[in-house]
Amino acid sequence: MVEFLASQRIERCLLTCAAGGIRPGLAPGDFVLADRILLGHQPDSWSQAAARLESGSEIALSGSHLPFIRFANSQTDKSRLRSGTHAQMTGPSYETPAEVRMLSRLGVWTVGMSTGVELVRARELGLVTGAIAVVANPACGLANATISHANVLNTMRNAARKLERLIHDLVLETNSFQVDQ
Repeated sequence: MVEFLASQRIERCLLTCAAGGIRPGLAPGDFVLADRILLGHQPDSWSQAAARLESGSEIALSGSHLPFIRFANSQTDKSRLRSGTHAQMTGPSYETPAEVRMLSRLGVWTVGMSTGVELVRARELGLVTGAIAVVANPACGLANATISHANVLNTMRNAARKLERLIHDLVLETNSFQVDQ
């Protein structure tokens, strides 16, 4: 998809995904702008991934992500869109409670099965990027309820209009921001 956008001279790419909420206080229907991405399928060790997270190298999304982060920081209603780290795990199954505990210790806010590799590729192609994780459920092991695909779809349907308004405002506002790549 991002290759097609770049071939059509599209300059900005905003991705969305359904995600499990890890950070305390996140609830289904909340929105988190990814300011960092952790790719859980990378072959290096998790301790190396943690070091990269702490150093802000390689997976930090400043630069091409900056207009979207400025938007999130400029809002008076901070509950509408907050910034945090998103982890992409391999799927196609939900993450395990042990993985969620590890991601929590790494400071991850949301976890899903997509978005990370798309963002990396979009940045490689020179697109201004952004990613919003819609919290579909508490991540595995953080609530008593069983996670089901039907519940994820229901939460996403309920969040759709609010997300549509957020994206509309975000696109209009960030259009005026200059980007230094």
